[in-house]
Amino acid sequence: MGKTKSRQNEPSISYSQYCNYTHKINPQAVSEAMKLRAQNETWSCGPHSAARAKTIMKTFNSNNFNDFINKCPKSFGNSNVSGTVSGAAVGTLFGPIGTLIGAGIGFAFDEVSKKYPVGPTPSDLANYANGSYYSSKSFDDKFIETTVDQGNAIVVLFMFSPLSMHYVNVIGYDEYNYVILDTNNSIRLFSKSYMSDLMDCSSHILCPTEFKPFNYIVFN
Repeated sequence: MGKTKSRQNEPSISYSQYCNYTHKINPQAVSEAMKLRAQNETWSCGPHSAARAKTIMKTFNSNNFNDFINKCPKSFGNSNVSGTVSGAAVGTLFGPIGTLIGAGIGFAFDEVSKKYPVGPTPSDLANYANGSYYSSKSFDDKFIETTVDQGNAIVVLFMFSPLSMHYVNVIGYDEYNYVILDTNNSIRLFSKSYMSDLMDCSSHILCPTEFKPFNYIVFN
C-alpha cells in the first residue's frame, strides 16, 4: 500500500492576515471564492477547488455552482456507469453462469461505489473545468510560486492513500510556508516540507497510473 499520511493541525490565518502577504493572488478575488459554500460531499473537493480557482480568475458563474459540482466526473462511483450491466456483459463470455456471477460482482461494485465515491483524477478535473494539467517527478516549488506570482490560480492534489485524496488551492507563499485555501473556506499554512510530502503520490505503491508523482492544475 505504501505510506499512509494524515493531516496535521495546520495553523489557520485570517483573511486580513493573508492580505499582508507579499506573494499572493488578488485578495479581492480570493474573498469572492470564499463566498462559495463549503464542501459537504465526501468526494467533491476537486470540483470545489476548481470552482474556487475559476472564481479567482473571474471565469465562473456562481449561479451554476451546484450543477458544476454534481456533473463533475468521478474516478469511482459514476452514476452513469452500471457495474451490474458491465459485469453481466463480461460474464456472457463464460456462459449463463458467468453472466450471473458477473452481474453479482458488478452489483456489489455499484453499491460500494455509491457509498464511497472517489473524485476525479487530476487530468479529468482539468479537462472538466477547462484548466491546464501539469505533473512533475519531484516537488516543483518554483512552478507553484511562479504561478502564484503571475496571478494565476493553481490547484494541487494531496494523496493520503490510493483512495483518500484532497484538492486545494494554493493562494500565496512566503519563505517557509504555502498559503492554502481549503474547501471549507479556511485559509491555512502548510510548511514546504509538509506540502511536498502530502503531494507525493509516488509514495504509494498501489497508486493508480492516472496519478503522476506530483499533480497541478493551473487556471488563467
